[in-house]
Amino acid sequence: MTKLLFFYFITIIHICILLVYSNSIASKIKLRYKFESSNILKRYKENYGVKEEYVKEKFHNQNAKKEVIIFKISIGSHNFTHRDVDKRLLMKFVDNNDSITNDIYDPEESSVRDNSTSSDETIYCTFKYCKIGFLYYKQNSGDQNISKDVGNVNEIFYIGFIKTNEFSNLILKILPTVDNKHIFNIVLCPDKKWIRSTPWPKYIPNTNNTMKFPVSYKNTNNSNYKFLHCHSGNDKTFLSCGRLEQLFMPPIDVGYGCTKLNSKNDNYTNNLEEKEVNLIVTFGYKFICNKKNILDSKYATYGILKPDDNNKLNSSIFTLFDKNIKFYSKQRIIMIPLDELNITNFNITDDLMGYTLTYEPKCTVPNLKATLHLKINDIVQNFEIKTKENSEEVKKYIIDKRKIKNAPVRCQVVPDGLKNPAFDNFYDYYYSTSLVMFDETKNRYKKVSDLQSLVSNAKYKCILNTNNGIPKYGELNFIKESKFTIILIESTTIDMFLFGALITVALLSIVGIFILKKFQPKKKKAHKIKSTSSSSSTSTSPSRSKSSSVISNVHNVPIIQKKAVNIVAKKIAGKNANKKATNNEDSIFILK
Repeated sequence: MTKLLFFYFITIIHICILLVYSNSIASKIKLRYKFESSNILKRYKENYGVKEEYVKEKFHNQNAKKEVIIFKISIGSHNFTHRDVDKRLLMKFVDNNDSITNDIYDPEESSVRDNSTSSDETIYCTFKYCKIGFLYYKQNSGDQNISKDVGNVNEIFYIGFIKTNEFSNLILKILPTVDNKHIFNIVLCPDKKWIRSTPWPKYIPNTNNTMKFPVSYKNTNNSNYKFLHCHSGNDKTFLSCGRLEQLFMPPIDVGYGCTKLNSKNDNYTNNLEEKEVNLIVTFGYKFICNKKNILDSKYATYGILKPDDNNKLNSSIFTLFDKNIKFYSKQRIIMIPLDELNITNFNITDDLMGYTLTYEPKCTVPNLKATLHLKINDIVQNFEIKTKENSEEVKKYIIDKRKIKNAPVRCQVVPDGLKNPAFDNFYDYYYSTSLVMFDETKNRYKKVSDLQSLVSNAKYKCILNTNNGIPKYGELNFIKESKFTIILIESTTIDMFLFGALITVALLSIVGIFILKKFQPKKKKAHKIKSTSSSSSTSTSPSRSKSSSVISNVHNVPIIQKKAVNIVAKKIAGKNANKKATNNEDSIFILK
């Protein structure tokens, strides 16, 4: 009897386990999937789906409470590696080893075959369209529109991605790291219609590192283009294109990754044949790289500053050049033909998950000769030059504090002889500056940074900073540091001057009136004496007047001649310059 009871309980337990198992496992339907790579052959991995109840008030416009079979695609190392440079996801559904892929339907279409099923009964996830999320299974459905009759489908599937310890992101393509710090990639990110399953998952693109295009360029494919650097030592770099918000599993980021491949093609670039050159500026301020105008409408032209070449940011700075162009020291320029950026010109025969272009900017903006100037409230100040008795020139700034409230004071590196706004902030990213004032009490220079800290008639310097502190005066031969004095016009000084002037004028007026009244009775007598004396001196007056006039003319002859010579010289120089510019319209000069 005891044995019978034991056997009975064992049987009940097994039946319960089978019931639970049958509820959690979706019969014998399996999802076979693999990330197919162009350089690594892989086998399909199989995954049984797990049933879960999904409650939705309106399930495709129908009130429904449905059981959903969930398939989780793991992006672990068994099928997803850093060696997969180019890849795409292949999926198949089987029931008792028989393919049922042709009976799987998209909620938005009448048949999944309309979008992503090939002749080999495979569903794909590629750059253009990734078939994940909700799918319907209907046996022998033919061509009927299943999405309008959800209640009669055999099963509802849901496909999503899960993270692993090796990979926490869905990587569309792996890019090799390179030693050349100037090489960069342009990657294409899927648009918001990449996932079309309703209502989940939701793909939400982001705008991080997004490229800007010329106004004339029309991005017809709606894809997001982004910049990505993959340099040696940054093997874990990941650029996110967007976020995949999923049902039944956590969200996951989608994008591009970098890794060390040691392939012979690692340093390949799309502009491999381009020559290394310096930026050239014509007399008419046209900017030339490799004999091409960088503002040519056929190109998208970018200026690139690496983190090593700027002291403000730890990331690269990409700037689209337009009519408001700005050049910076150490900047590199790349001109990309707009035709190359058109997705229809990409090699999409394999229909992969990611697409990239690789470039090396080979046009460099060289250093310019420049001088440090005083800058207050973001305005470079004008100065006067005074010459001392020993012929020493002294630079002097006159600052009216009445017109400026307490404002930041610093120094600006201004290129010499270039009156073009494209060069206004030329050294701002590469060099930092300091304004220092001589402290006579401590017999040394100290930094000052605001208007209230300035002392009138003190000695000042504009200097360059280095990583090791303040450099020696005149350390760089192409940037001139400057010494000068600052005269501050204070409101109190002006008020005292005006008050003193008014008092002086008042006193002089009183004295004048007193004198006038005192000598007024003698005026007639004095007038008679003056009239008789004037008649006697008539003969001598003209000769004296003539003599004084000659001396004056002689005195002024060198001055007038000098001015005339200068004017003629300037006119001749101007004509020669115009003639030179006319005869050499295509000539150029290289910035040094």
